[in-house]
Amino acid sequence: MTFIILATFFACSEAQFSDRNVEKNAIAISQKLDSNSIKTFKEWAYGRRGDFDIWTKIKNNSSEYSFFYQQLKDTTFLTIFRALNFQNDFRSTFSFDTSIYWRFTFAELNKKIFRITSVDNQGQDKIIDTTILTTQIFPNQNPFLILSSLTKQKDNLKIVGSAYRPDVGNFIEFWLSPNHKLVYLPDNLKINDKNTSFWEEDLKKGKPLNKNWVLIHYENLKEDG
Repeated sequence: MTFIILATFFACSEAQFSDRNVEKNAIAISQKLDSNSIKTFKEWAYGRRGDFDIWTKIKNNSSEYSFFYQQLKDTTFLTIFRALNFQNDFRSTFSFDTSIYWRFTFAELNKKIFRITSVDNQGQDKIIDTTILTTQIFPNQNPFLILSSLTKQKDNLKIVGSAYRPDVGNFIEFWLSPNHKLVYLPDNLKINDKNTSFWEEDLKKGKPLNKNWVLIHYENLKEDG
């Protein structure tokens, strides 16, 4: 996830990532998210690679499955990785043959799926052209609607990445720039990682915005982060 987050940082403008603008955004985030609304980012981690938003489902202290999500004008593309785990949350009438294929892309236009592409381990595509309502393929939960909602939320918060690692601790990290990390610290903060001192020192570098939020500015990310 760290690689995905860092891959997109340097495409953004320096003005957007000035200390002043980043701190202003950090304060706004701390006011928008509370202990209830922040739960979204305990369930979903966000990153970006090229033109794709990447959302990873966090469940049972691990990454369960991931989506590549892209909107191009009126068309939306949704790529699913680890489809077996995905099907535990999203019942589908489509048959995911994971014995052959490891990646599945659904292309949607006007709430209809018009193409399904499956990719095998040799990189060969199987393409199915169709016209079927998205809700017919996903009658229980519609992943397109969920990903659209998540994307609007991260755009509203102006974050470029987020991470939650229950195995490390119950804090949440939000990347706001190449060198700025905003950390949410719950009242019952716990650090589970055996390298506790690393995280304690990392948090000490930051500027407290209030009792639950710390903004960390790294002068040199390669050395500090």
